[in-house]
Amino acid sequence: MVSAAGLPESVVSFVDAEQVTAMGHFVDDGSVDVMAVTRALRSAATSLGARFVPAREVTAIEQRGSRVVVDTGPGGRYAADDVVLAGGVWGGRR
Repeated sequence: MVSAAGLPESVVSFVDAEQVTAMGHFVDDGSVDVMAVTRALRSAATSLGARFVPAREVTAIEQRGSRVVVDTGPGGRYAADDVVLAGGVWGGRR
């Protein structure tokens, strides 16, 4: 069993240490500032011509020749050579 002592509160709050029978520590693991990395990736993509269209529900996707057309409802139709749909954990319909 593992003791909760010494574990970060962010872990203790959702992990029942009494239920853990094994764990690993990887000294080469690291972390990043996710917001800073996301901003940097967005900036780089935008500088190369990418366009971000946030908070839109995709209602249809169709291929027209070598292009993709994405419909996001009234007034939202986008055509491109490449499309990335990144709904994340909030992408599911409820």
